[in-house]
Amino acid sequence: MPLNANLIFKAKTHSKDMKLKAEGNMLGALILILIVIIASGVVAGYIFLRGSQVESGASLSITSAQATPLANGQTYLTVSLVNTGSPGYVSVSVYLGGSQVFFASGASGLIYQFYYTPQIWVVPPEQPFYSASLSQGTTVSSNGLTWTAYTPPYTTPEVGTTQNVNGQNEPYVIDNLQYGYQGGSPFPSASVPNPQNAFVVKEIGYAVVTQPTVFYIDDDDGGVIGMVPYSNTFTPETAWLGSSNPANVINQWHPEGATEYSSQTVNPGVYLIEYDYQQIGGGAYFSLWSNNPVYYYHPVLLNTGQSITLSYTMPVTLTAGQNITVVAEIITSSGSASSSLEVVLT
Repeated sequence: MPLNANLIFKAKTHSKDMKLKAEGNMLGALILILIVIIASGVVAGYIFLRGSQVESGASLSITSAQATPLANGQTYLTVSLVNTGSPGYVSVSVYLGGSQVFFASGASGLIYQFYYTPQIWVVPPEQPFYSASLSQGTTVSSNGLTWTAYTPPYTTPEVGTTQNVNGQNEPYVIDNLQYGYQGGSPFPSASVPNPQNAFVVKEIGYAVVTQPTVFYIDDDDGGVIGMVPYSNTFTPETAWLGSSNPANVINQWHPEGATEYSSQTVNPGVYLIEYDYQQIGGGAYFSLWSNNPVYYYHPVLLNTGQSITLSYTMPVTLTAGQNITVVAEIITSSGSASSSLEVVLT
């Protein structure tokens, strides 16, 4: 549900060569659930409960981990895991001394899928896509039309970069796809055979916000973004935010030319995020950026007996020879378990 708070946002409507400004109001103020800490040269960390535990049917083991300082002041981490219990979602934390300095609730980047129909000038409904799987071959049927996911899902980078969005350079851009506009990359033809036709994008994951941040989209035709505080409970990756997208950050699910909207200021914390986008026909733009760096991750479902190696660029300054503790947790429908490993930076 939208949260009760007043805010001001701006809108800029674009043709191929100009943008028009618009202003309005939207509701929403996200609840800060985690305290940002600064310690030992760390950019930002999050306080979570730490400790090994095993609950009904859940079991996880870290088989190896390695951390290496980078020249830019960040640290590169790889962690290999094996699930020896029930299927569940995994997360990784890093501790320096008694303080948690890094948390990733899954793998790097948001995960997204295209649902395409070979029709034009069709406004897609929102509701059927909330529970749609991100898997290749998924179909959504509504109002006599079928929307199909032709390929496996895609992932974004862990953090955005400066890019040209519809003719203007913007910071920390994480999504930037277009047809018929300036800037951006083409939509993938395997997923969207003809970008003039109608399609939907569903993008989900976790957003780690380390300082007060404003989110922006520039979309043709429209998009909605919802964010809710992270909790370490079993959350199926289909109906990510429940039975609907609360659209409490940006709510613009309607046809129009490329238009820029901004959110209210989002406070530091870890959030589940869902970004739903619609294209009804003609030109198309799909984008997302922020005025400060945001670190994005997506859920990793690890089945029984499955192994995985996860890698992260941590916004943490560490040096060779330091000792850290890497903790992995798996959350299943029947309980949770964790595993830890002491690592010396190389």
